[in-house]
Amino acid sequence: MSARRVMLRALEKRSLSLDGHKTAVALEPIFWIALEAEADLRKTTVSRLISSLRKLRQPGQGVASCVRCFLLNTYIARNAQNKEQGGVLHG
Repeated sequence: MSARRVMLRALEKRSLSLDGHKTAVALEPIFWIALEAEADLRKTTVSRLISSLRKLRQPGQGVASCVRCFLLNTYIARNAQNKEQGGVLHG
């Protein structure tokens, strides 16, 4: 499936246990893919990564918004670092 098709699909809701509490988070499939990849890079689980992000969110910011912002900020930071090193970011 192409990235464009993944990005255009509807929200995907997943049930997670965050800090011992069950909750549901709805994200576009492309963000779930990115979140799983980031959790793998950090050698943690998606639930643990989201739990840590919840503690960093701004007042009134939803969990899904916090996750999207984190992933975008992570991508931007890696892209900037890679450009400084003369490389090209692939994802």
